[in-house]
This record gives sequence, C-alpha cells and structure tokens, in this order.
Amino acid sequence: EIWVVDEHGYRLANSVFTNQTIRMLPNYYLDEQVALTKIFRKTLPDHDGETNILFALEPIRTTWQENDLRAGEFQALDYFIQHLGLITQGVVNIKLRPHPSDYPGKYDDWIDRQTLGAKLHVSQNSALAEDLAWSDIVVGCQTYVLIIALTSGKRTISCLPPYAPESLLPYPGIEELRQIRGALR
Repeated sequence: EIWVVDEHGYRLANSVFTNQTIRMLPNYYLDEQVALTKIFRKTLPDHDGETNILFALEPIRTTWQENDLRAGEFQALDYFIQHLGLITQGVVNIKLRPHPSDYPGKYDDWIDRQTLGAKLHVSQNSALAEDLAWSDIVVGCQTYVLIIALTSGKRTISCLPPYAPESLLPYPGIEELRQIRGALR
C-alpha cells in the first residue's frame, strides 16, 4: 500500500504502480503551516507599498554549468537578483531563509556583494509560518516551502535558471522565473 498526501502524488503513484493500493491521507504538516501563516499575518502591520520577498534556500549540492563552479543555490540567487525587475518594482525587502542544514553565515559574502537597491537580510530563527506571513512573494528553487506558500495564497515563483533541470514540483500555480523571462522577450 502506498500513502500520498496530495492529488499530484496520487496521480503519479496511480500511473506508476497500477496494481497497488494508493491512499491519499491528510497532510497535517501543510495544514498546520498554512493555518499558522494566516494567524501570524493578522499580527503584522501593513508594509505601505513595499514588496516583501521571502527566498527559501535549499542546498543544491551540484553545479548546473561547466564554466560555473558555484553551487546551484548561488547560481539561482544570482539569476533571481538579475531578473528581480520582472517580478516586482518599487521598494523591495528580501529575506533569505536558509535551509536547516546550511551553516551559519553561508550567505553573508553573497549578501555583501549585492549592489541592488533592495533591503536584503537573513531570517533570524523565525518560524517558517512567520516568514511566510511577512512575505508577499515566495521564491525558491524546488523546496517544499514553495508548496506551503502556494497553499497559503502567496505568489510563488521557482527561480531555477534556464540551464538547470526542470522543477520536480508538479504544481501549476508555481510560476517559473525562466518562463516569465521568456514570455517578455
């Protein structure tokens, strides 16, 4: 018997395991995070025309281009910053949310090299739901945080660069920065 927690997994499991019992169970973690995000949002003040972007980081542990030896998460961050204007205009606040396995200070040098006008900082031990509540837009590569953000009603964008593999997240509501960029050419 195979257990899944969403329709996408259910369809995929049924297409691959045709002679198995597939059960769709509630996703209590997702439900809890969405509910907490809504609770935290009620406690936050409005941010007067500014756009808050949460970038949910994840260790990619591979490079996507032969001539670029940086880990994929840094390639994705650069791609995101280069195309930020396609996502939003005006005053932008960007909060980087490191993955729990990231070492402290991993993104400090990258932040120090940025020259854009956005306010850029690292989340400081906030609960995921707090960071999601703060955000207007959530960006990442293919982290589960994108699914939580989408379910919470946030604009959700995958910033996998054009030279990265296709996203593993089968959710049509998750926009892809490389498609937004391509549509504006």
